[in-house]
Amino acid sequence: MAIRKPFKAEDATGGLFQSVDATRAARQAGSAPSPTPDAVAPLTVSQLAARITQAVDAAFPERLTVIGEVSRLTDRTHLYFRLKDEAAVIEAICYRSDAARLSVRPRDGDQVIAKGRVGYWAEGGRLSLRVESMEPVGAGGLDATLRALIEDLRKRGWLDPALKRPLPSHPTRIAIITSRTGAALQDCLATARARLPSTEILVVDVRVQGAGAEREIAAAVRAVDHAAARLGIDALILTRGGGSIEDLWCFNEEIVAAAIHEATLPIVAAIGHEIDTTVADLVADHRAATPTAAVMALLPDRAALREELNATSNRMRLALSRHFATRRQALEAVASRPALTDPANSILRQREGLVHWQRAMLSAATTLVLQEGARFRTVADRWSPMMMHRLESLAGSLETVAGRLAAVDPMSVLDRGYAIVRTEEGRVVARAENATSCKEHTILWADGERTATMGERTPKTSK
Repeated sequence: MAIRKPFKAEDATGGLFQSVDATRAARQAGSAPSPTPDAVAPLTVSQLAARITQAVDAAFPERLTVIGEVSRLTDRTHLYFRLKDEAAVIEAICYRSDAARLSVRPRDGDQVIAKGRVGYWAEGGRLSLRVESMEPVGAGGLDATLRALIEDLRKRGWLDPALKRPLPSHPTRIAIITSRTGAALQDCLATARARLPSTEILVVDVRVQGAGAEREIAAAVRAVDHAAARLGIDALILTRGGGSIEDLWCFNEEIVAAAIHEATLPIVAAIGHEIDTTVADLVADHRAATPTAAVMALLPDRAALREELNATSNRMRLALSRHFATRRQALEAVASRPALTDPANSILRQREGLVHWQRAMLSAATTLVLQEGARFRTVADRWSPMMMHRLESLAGSLETVAGRLAAVDPMSVLDRGYAIVRTEEGRVVARAENATSCKEHTILWADGERTATMGERTPKTSK
């Protein structure tokens, strides 16, 4: 299976830029007006544009190399931007067909060396530089950009070793994202065939260099990760061969780093040679020095697997042999027991043992009952006199208390000729002054009670 982002080629000569060659051809065909000898006669705009075109063609017949700073970059179908320095600025355009071959996509502020031709766009009335190739001014700027991006990703936590996903030990299917025409793919396939031919390889064809390659790579990583469960893909290899920092720059783009970071599939990156390190290498779960090393990191060696399988088989065979021998000995020990060799005799012995235990338990129970009975009698003999003495003592105390109660019993006092007077409310009248005149009172004697009405109180006379 191969996935490649669709690409529509465009005819650069059909763009807005009027090339020198096209203008020269039009002039030779007679479509462009020749200079008029009468300088005073008025010119049409088209005639003036033709003269400007001729002047530009004569002044700049060859390709030029211009160094300047990119500004006002617009990345549409083509690249539109300006090249400027401290004192001047010129419009520039890089058509899509040329932009696709750029090793590094320019940004505003980049110092670049642009190669191309100067031309006049008659329809737009602008003089511009048609850029056919472009490269950064030295590698120092790219190194600084790369270091800044790596530091930014480190702060985000994208390079954290704790986020690295473990690689599968025995993958059954892996995907390789690379150019199908590159040597890296052939190295991967050859190594996979040698190490573990049973592993299926899914090749995803992408551009690995030039403008727009980073978008293809990121899209391929996301597509494979999204389809991994459905296609049974266990891991992914992202690789390409060596090259300059400009050649490898698409693997330093943040869009590729984001696709790798967000993937759930384990990813092995092997970009460039051993000395090359890209952002993709750092964000991936495992970095391999070469495409061959990437496959070796995922696929175990067939010979090593065979040796491991043989060793495991031998260990299992020995373990099973020991297990069966132990079980056999245990079975033989059980089979040699008397209960299995002579069950009738074993049952008879068990019955005799049961009778013996029944007798022993009966004897022990009888002895226990006798012992407890004797101990009870001993306790009874000891405590009976003490209890009788205690009861007699309590009876004497009770008679004494009864005599005391009888002495203070009000009814006993009444037997001696006294009476108790109560009001209608039932209160005892203890003194004569408490009795109410003309009111009925109850008088209680020992043998009963009667009511009486009280008269006036008579003062007590002294003797």
